[in-house]
Amino acid sequence: MESFEVYISSDMEFTRCILCGCPTATRLPVWLDIVRICKLISWDEGESIYWDEGEEEDSPDFPGATYFIFHESCWQLLRQCFGADKIELERLYDILRGIATPKNPAFLLLRDYYPCEALSIMNMLKQAKNPPKVSRKVITQMRDSSNPTDPFRHLPLELRHDIAILLPMRDFLTLRYTSRAMEALFHDNHFWKSQFRKYGDRGFLSYMLEGQLSGQHIDWQRLYQASSRLEAAADTALNVYEVSQWIIDKYRAEEGLQAPPLDFYGRALQHYHNDSCIAGRRIERAKISSSLAQIGISFVTGPITNEQQLKFPRGSYEREPASEITALEFINKNGSSLTIGSRNLGETTYTSKELQEYLHLYYNGRPSTSRRTRWPFDDPGVHVLFDAKSFTGFTVLHEPQGISQLGLLRKRTSRTKGPLTFGFGYGWHWFDMALDRVTEVVATFEGLKLVDLGLRGSGVREPVDGRGL
Repeated sequence: MESFEVYISSDMEFTRCILCGCPTATRLPVWLDIVRICKLISWDEGESIYWDEGEEEDSPDFPGATYFIFHESCWQLLRQCFGADKIELERLYDILRGIATPKNPAFLLLRDYYPCEALSIMNMLKQAKNPPKVSRKVITQMRDSSNPTDPFRHLPLELRHDIAILLPMRDFLTLRYTSRAMEALFHDNHFWKSQFRKYGDRGFLSYMLEGQLSGQHIDWQRLYQASSRLEAAADTALNVYEVSQWIIDKYRAEEGLQAPPLDFYGRALQHYHNDSCIAGRRIERAKISSSLAQIGISFVTGPITNEQQLKFPRGSYEREPASEITALEFINKNGSSLTIGSRNLGETTYTSKELQEYLHLYYNGRPSTSRRTRWPFDDPGVHVLFDAKSFTGFTVLHEPQGISQLGLLRKRTSRTKGPLTFGFGYGWHWFDMALDRVTEVVATFEGLKLVDLGLRGSGVREPVDGRGL
């Protein structure tokens, strides 16, 4: 086995894990420091290595895109997805060269990073507390009790169940206090099992249940309780699972077993688990026509939640709350359009040039203590129309609460001037995503705001600030 040196620095783009995007050059948390390297040399599956903080001055520079780094936990999850099949490292290396750089999560605090490991359902059950047991007699009394003002009392149990599974869990828990007929479902194991299906509150765990619980009797209410604090951790593992499945599809395509999957950039592979999300989020998709002419983006001022805003005096533009993006509209040359998300009622429509001029007046035409022009993103917000001819992707500014600024990338985007972006935020980690041919935009919303974005299509294109392969 040939040895080689690796210089790992948190300041370098390539030293993040190729699967999850998290850094590999931090002292804490410890799991980030255990990595594997995939390099185009003759080696077996390699040994785990630890990052050492004390590099020498003559340590080698990073040699470009000649190798890829995995967290040990991400590597093990990839191996699990492959099952009994052996990973051929030369083929894996070639496939990795076609994977776009993951989003840099540097806008998060280190405590918000979660190990990219497969979550064991059985371990969750072992650690869960047993919920209070209700006797069968009490359950029967609740099911058969009658309240003349309860509109649900005349419905059969099956129909009540169908209604309950359509409600968010918070609404169902409220309903059970007002309806004795619906209270009985709270103790029904079948109802709790339904929460782990595609559109249930725990639908984001559905892919992990496959193969783990076959032939076993499960207390689904207990499992629901045990998984209540796993949403962020499960979402990290889910992201790695998505990319791992894409790699497997590329393997199968090279063997002639299926058509090759579409290329992707950003968070765009949720179809591998039927678009299930953590509670409160949803996936929306837009097919992109070859006749796309414009893209409209709806912006509105969000709540004051960023601590950085407290550092600036009232009236200064630096204290404005971060923007939220609520909708993307895709307009074709024939006038037809498709909107994902929700446009703001009463919002003002601008072309990108008009809004640019308005913002110039705003920033340069008012003193720090009063406003001469209205902050354009204040409620009801604005809808900005961008020229989308030769559209290749987006440039995105992420905040911990979501996406605050957004702009379009086109094939003729200038590297010196950069893309035109709108919105307002306090982050500084821009993420560019671009493909030669975009066929689908995949958006993740939490409530009304856009929190993540991805592309599917063909040809991973080097973006304005991205890496070259």
